[in-house]
Amino acid sequence: MEWKEFSAKTVEDARKEACHEFGVREEQLEVEVLEPESKSFLGMKKNNAKIKARAMTNDNGAHSVADKARSMLSTILKYIIGEGNIEVRERDDEVYLNVICDDSGILIGKDGNTLNALQYLLGRMVHRGDRTGKLICVDVGGYRERRKRSLQHTVDSLTEKALQTGKPIRVDTANIFDRWLVHTMLSNHNKVYTKSMGEGRNRQLFIIPHELKGKEEEILKSHASLS
Repeated sequence: MEWKEFSAKTVEDARKEACHEFGVREEQLEVEVLEPESKSFLGMKKNNAKIKARAMTNDNGAHSVADKARSMLSTILKYIIGEGNIEVRERDDEVYLNVICDDSGILIGKDGNTLNALQYLLGRMVHRGDRTGKLICVDVGGYRERRKRSLQHTVDSLTEKALQTGKPIRVDTANIFDRWLVHTMLSNHNKVYTKSMGEGRNRQLFIIPHELKGKEEEILKSHASLS
């Protein structure tokens, strides 16, 4: 469906006008804020908000996973930061949503923990417990892409160390998303593999040479040097 522009006293009022125009609920609306409401000098005159919007449908007239994820994320963001633009890229096995906003630190949190919680929540909402659907990946200002590039250098260095020493090497991160990235980066490596051990906060990730497969737990229990 084509984009249309709407103007009203507030962004929320403009969204309501768009819903009325398209005959859809707010969660079925795709919105980009062009101009938020604002007051002119000394607050004498309030400028209207301006948005562009369209109803979200796929080629069959039904809501796609990407449409659903974007709509739900937009609703969540309203309660955290107000408004934010959401870029969406849909692949065969993943829906990637990148939030562009001024309050990125609030959404990312320490070590990305808030962002990970937001991604987990959105994934559960979109799939309603069905984990066979597409991976829902939430990013803020490209944070995950930058983190992935930085982590790749660390993984390359630790992989080389594991091969040189012939021992398991611990990856020093407690971040669930980082551990998943490391698993993904080395999933097809022909000389090393990854293994998580422990529970909860004590869970640790190791890069292990292939020749130690089946012996890693015995080696770790014997307090071998891991770093």
